[in-house]
Amino acid sequence: MKEQEEQVKNFLLHSEQYFNNAQDAFQKQEYAKTGELLWGSASLMVKAYALAVTNILLEHHDELFNYVGQLAREFSDQDLYNSFVALDAGHKNFYNLDKDEQFIISEIEIAQGFLGKMSKLLKTKNIPIN
Repeated sequence: MKEQEEQVKNFLLHSEQYFNNAQDAFQKQEYAKTGELLWGSASLMVKAYALAVTNILLEHHDELFNYVGQLAREFSDQDLYNSFVALDAGHKNFYNLDKDEQFIISEIEIAQGFLGKMSKLLKTKNIPIN
């Protein structure tokens, strides 16, 4: 149990670090890196929630998408899933390099909303946020 709690804390810590690094990368006009870091931040937040609440360690993209879809249904919040899907486009852009500054600005806004919602869900389960 202690190891699981430490892993949850680690996911949350790195989620926050990735988001902060995404903001730094954006300022440097490193848009592909920004999108990848936003995706990483969101994914780690999902992994933290899943591990803390269900004791499931999500390791693959399809598991992340399925779990966020489950959360969206459970909390009647389709936007949660749609936001996660949108952030995946930033992840793919890391490899495709076809998105511009305006796209990344939108990704940052989407990530802020998604991370805010996930933080609230964590708090409802009494899981401390860094």
